[in-house]
Amino acid sequence: MGNHLLDNRFWKQDSNGIHISVPKTAASFERSFIRAWAINKTGNSNEILVPLKNGKVITDASNLTRADQEAMILYFMMVDRFRDGDKQNNAPIRIKILTLR
Repeated sequence: MGNHLLDNRFWKQDSNGIHISVPKTAASFERSFIRAWAINKTGNSNEILVPLKNGKVITDASNLTRADQEAMILYFMMVDRFRDGDKQNNAPIRIKILTLR
């Protein structure tokens, strides 16, 4: 196993979002994942791990095990408790829908 960069045969972007096709070779692995992130002029986003079992997307979190990398992610949310002194420097995030085919 290892990292493989998916070329533009495996993804496309349109007005509905970004569509990623899972490579057929993923079916030969019991567990694998697609790692995706976005890049723009302000920098990189956090990575998104899409868990796969035999090349199929795991959509039910109860099917993840402690050995799955995506099950080890801990999110920490901190409520903004400071006064927003300059609303002009806020950068809202636009979320695109990620679909796998």
